[in-house]
Amino acid sequence: MDTVRYRRNDYHLNKRHNEKRHSEKSKISFNAEVIEKKVHKFYLSIALFFGIILSIGMPFFNEPDGVYHFVNSSNIVHLTTDITVYGENSKWFGNQFVNQKPAYQNGDYFKKYFETEVQRMPMNKLPRSTEYPKVLSYNFLGHIVPAAGVWLGYHIYPSMGMMIVCARLLSMFVYTLILFFIIKYVRRGKLVFTIIGLSPVVMNTFSSLSYDGLTLILAAFLVAVGINMVDKGKITPFNLLPMIISSIAVYFAAKTNIKLLILIFPIIILSIFMRWKTKNIIRRLSKRARFTTSIVVLIIVLIGGILYARRYGGFGLVIYKLFMNFSYNFNPNINVQDINTVLVQPLASTI
Repeated sequence: MDTVRYRRNDYHLNKRHNEKRHSEKSKISFNAEVIEKKVHKFYLSIALFFGIILSIGMPFFNEPDGVYHFVNSSNIVHLTTDITVYGENSKWFGNQFVNQKPAYQNGDYFKKYFETEVQRMPMNKLPRSTEYPKVLSYNFLGHIVPAAGVWLGYHIYPSMGMMIVCARLLSMFVYTLILFFIIKYVRRGKLVFTIIGLSPVVMNTFSSLSYDGLTLILAAFLVAVGINMVDKGKITPFNLLPMIISSIAVYFAAKTNIKLLILIFPIIILSIFMRWKTKNIIRRLSKRARFTTSIVVLIIVLIGGILYARRYGGFGLVIYKLFMNFSYNFNPNINVQDINTVLVQPLASTI
């Protein structure tokens, strides 16, 4: 009788243990589903909170070539400004933080940049950007949102500080909101988009006057469209239209190196059409034939890469430049967007 009783107790204990494990697994699964469904909302709240802090608190011209982006944005709305009034370098070169350092030390930063009114000047008197940028170019399209913020800030109070802060806030809000909808739209990889969107590089870019903000948004949208096409596994008018729109937008409004992303669409379309045929062919091949085919494809790709690299000094030189760009910082000054620079520099430096 005691043995039967112990067995019954063991049975009930095991049953409770299994139910507890199942409950914990269900809870973890439920939490993962909730996070996946609401991650875009988490992104929006966090990005807006820190975006406002960065837009207001970061020193002016902290982004690479910051003065150039401010002047270009001002030119678009016909508010060309003489920045030398604020002690900035007339040629827009050098470390812009050095020019702002005395204002921080003396405690008159607000008076200098927010109370001192701007002085308008003709565009042809500028050391750079003496002409209106082409409309169908990333230089113009990438500065439209910051330009609207510059115009708004000027009409609130005509000082450089007000113009820059309003441009930052508007850019941050617009780009953050668009990325929020992209994260909501993409079927897979929502968390990856969120992590990248909350990275210091991306948040600082959105909270600036740089055309890189629009480039990042267009790249994210194009990749999201590609992910959705792969996830669906077939070509329909509903995913062809976003593909065409994103490709045109990237071609005209994104920086040159990002245009390479357009090539993912022909690859995706070809892979979808060839998927079933390729599967059937691979199934018929023996293991030895598969290995031989893989080696042949690898050799063809390697030869193609070597031939392509000859235009830029040879395969060895390209590999060397890639290695140096990813392992050594050539800029002696601290650059808040150094990660972004490293990512795009390898291919750009070989041209």
